[in-house]
Amino acid sequence: MLVIAHYEVGSKIRNTIKELGGIMSEELPTPKKSLRQLEKENNKLNKK
Repeated sequence: MLVIAHYEVGSKIRNTIKELGGIMSEELPTPKKSLRQLEKENNKLNKK
């Protein structure tokens, strides 16, 4: 039951984004570094 509700809500949200002319998540640019990589680099800098 919850899986169906989750799917329906997600579908309505995606349709609203399309209707309003927004950018779909799969069309967004991907970053060169992942969040994990950035956190690792940040931790290394903070340890020094």
